[in-house]
Amino acid sequence: MPEPRMTPASPASPAAQQAAASSSIPPAAAVVVASWSNKAAERCAGVSWFAVFGVFLASSLAVALPFGAGRWREAGRDAAVSSYPGLGAAFMDLAYRGGNFSVGASGFQVDPIAPTELETDGWLVVLGKPGSPAPDSGKILWLGTERFVVSNPESGAVVASDWTPFQGLDASDLRQAANDRTVMADLISGVLYTAAFSDMASTLVTLGLLMLTQNAFFVSILGVFLSLSALRPRRNQEGARARMEPLKAIRVSACAMAGPAFVTGILGLALPSLNAALLWLAYSLLGGIRVVILYMARYRQCHEPLG
Repeated sequence: MPEPRMTPASPASPAAQQAAASSSIPPAAAVVVASWSNKAAERCAGVSWFAVFGVFLASSLAVALPFGAGRWREAGRDAAVSSYPGLGAAFMDLAYRGGNFSVGASGFQVDPIAPTELETDGWLVVLGKPGSPAPDSGKILWLGTERFVVSNPESGAVVASDWTPFQGLDASDLRQAANDRTVMADLISGVLYTAAFSDMASTLVTLGLLMLTQNAFFVSILGVFLSLSALRPRRNQEGARARMEPLKAIRVSACAMAGPAFVTGILGLALPSLNAALLWLAYSLLGGIRVVILYMARYRQCHEPLG
């Protein structure tokens, strides 16, 4: 009686081998190493949207961090008393000759008989005028009805704020501080710091939202591009197309670009001299190159001739 013959199993197709290899990577590990591993990036197509959003949020904030740090450093430079030589004399003159004034919920209020302008040590002190100073006003201490501004064109330093952070301040506080130069120096330093950082929270929130919007658009475009990598692939032996759906490709793109985002963030913090345009260009190039590498890997995989 003849022995039954065993039919050798057909070798798995490249697409099947790639799928088996990528499926062996745990989802959490895939998200971590997707920035440099094509197999891990492929695995991210099955990661939950919640996890993808967490990665996207972290990477967007990483890109935004150097921009926020730069704004913080700029405010710190503008708040330095050394950027305004002679400002102490202007505040002393304001204390002695500025008349009565106070800051309340409606803004800056000044006694009608108080002077509207004072000049001392190269500084112009303006009280009770509406709006903001003209750009060519020179060194100016502006106490307007709506805005507080200190500007020194010689150093390029300027701080500006509405009066909300200064509510409760009045002329008596200034006169009391004028009796002790150390107290007056501390008061001036505090006023400059408060004005420089008064809108910092809203600035950082706006910057973060802007970066989230730009990054979402960028990731979506690269995700759609990645989904075209197998638009017309050869059919594998099982007859299925190895094509990635656009939404899954967006997941992969978001995870794969996390690495470039963190590299850009570290680069921006390590080199504060880099401006915003160069940092965004660096992120765009690094992220784009990463997705192109993944695109080419999928393209070669899906177009290999079948043996």
